[in-house]
Amino acid sequence: MAFSEELINFLNDVQAFQQTHMPYQLWYRGQGVDKPLNSGLFRLNITSLEELKNLERNAYFMFRNLGQPLLKKETDFELLNIMQHHGVKTRLLDWTPSLLIAIYFALEEADSPVLWLLSPNKMNKILINEDSIPTPPFNMSYENAISNHEVILNSVAIHPTRNSPRQSVQQGFFTIQSDNQVPLELEHNELLTKSGSLKKILINETLKQDLKWYLQLNSVNYFSVYPDLEGLSRHINKFVFRS
Repeated sequence: MAFSEELINFLNDVQAFQQTHMPYQLWYRGQGVDKPLNSGLFRLNITSLEELKNLERNAYFMFRNLGQPLLKKETDFELLNIMQHHGVKTRLLDWTPSLLIAIYFALEEADSPVLWLLSPNKMNKILINEDSIPTPPFNMSYENAISNHEVILNSVAIHPTRNSPRQSVQQGFFTIQSDNQVPLELEHNELLTKSGSLKKILINETLKQDLKWYLQLNSVNYFSVYPDLEGLSRHINKFVFRS
């Protein structure tokens, strides 16, 4: 099977973006639907920032208190990471340095798939004037911030402590969304997009089919992305039973 011109152009676009931002590592985010870069918290149909922050605070303390028998002595950011991992709506947005993993997520339930490319170092330099990717804890306590109703002025890219095999395999990173109530691509008058630090690539039907084959060539499947018994079961159902 010969790859289409769309796939070649796609890989060239990714390479060009990477070369522009060398020696920094790129992050990718695959989305099955072409929606704004909002975290789960800010996807809620709520316009009041105060109400959103109240919900955020309630969710955090409920998870911390009710989850005590299941938790260890995690820090506030580690707890936030666990919440995100298990599906609680937080202000975290998932990214990965693995192009293949991001492509997989873009195609997993593809309706209008897109791939986002981000230079996290450039993002932090632009938004918080730090040319690095911090690992929590840093000069901010998340628990204190939500308890004291502090306003988070800028989004930030962070390197979390990975606390599950799945997150390690997926090489998960996060951006923490600010309180500006706009998606990352629109923050501060589209500063990241205009600076070339953030880019979106649309995936059409021809490219989607080529990328599915590209993933197969690289042995990327449900089990390789979700390395647990559920992931293995779903992979077997698809591989053996074609379902």
